[in-house]
Amino acid sequence: MRIAIIAVALAGCTLPDARPHSVVICHNANCARATDPFVDDTLAMLDESLRLEYQGRPAIDGVEIDFLWDREHARCVFAHDLAIAEPAMVAADRVAEHLAQPGEVSWTGDRFFVKIELKPAVTADGAPHTAGELASHVACAFDVADRIIAAGRANGRSLELAFESEEMAIVRAVAANPRWPGKQPYPDVALRLITNVATPGLEAADLGSLASDTNDHGVDILSFHATKTPTGVVERYESFDVELMLAMFDAAPETFEAMTRFEPAYVVTSEALLLRRWEER
Repeated sequence: MRIAIIAVALAGCTLPDARPHSVVICHNANCARATDPFVDDTLAMLDESLRLEYQGRPAIDGVEIDFLWDREHARCVFAHDLAIAEPAMVAADRVAEHLAQPGEVSWTGDRFFVKIELKPAVTADGAPHTAGELASHVACAFDVADRIIAAGRANGRSLELAFESEEMAIVRAVAANPRWPGKQPYPDVALRLITNVATPGLEAADLGSLASDTNDHGVDILSFHATKTPTGVVERYESFDVELMLAMFDAAPETFEAMTRFEPAYVVTSEALLLRRWEER
């Protein structure tokens, strides 16, 4: 099944008490053991994170799932590195099962964000993709997306689904793939492209708005790390027609200052419960 997309502005969602908030995405599928990165992108943590609750409701708005191309075994895997890896579609099935459960599936209710990150290394020592490996990796990402989208539609869930990489060649390969449908055909799913403000090779021509009629291939979300990205760099990108995603890998004063200063539409964090408590300050 091909992916069909429309622009859906989840950034406008509100908390149950009508206060504005960022869309909270579980970093590396691990919000259950936030201080233990060794269990990132494992099925056990994905399951626990999808079940995580705060004040009697799902604690997160969505989840990040990372996929690598494993050159040695010529397969696509769900993993943060190749030391612990599971077949990609197993992770897709777990997210699909979450969307099929009764009741609310996210903090905001029926809407759910899935961030699919395509990692650039295909071996433990960091070798890059060949052209064929990249094509297979991108095809795997679309297969994962199709599985999740089918589950969302079957269960009446609205989805925002994003493809991300820290290499622009991979982001461009996703948008250039024949299975990429553009961003606007249907009301139940929104497709996004993400990269980091510090990604080598990122150019102004790579940026594009969901509202644009002419740029269905542009990056429309830029991520940044509050403790690593100079404020001036983030401010420079505010002038572009993109939305900001704060990568909150650690709870530092700079992180919460950036939350207040930039009001990012999205936050990727393993500290979902801490962030919920902070929102109530």
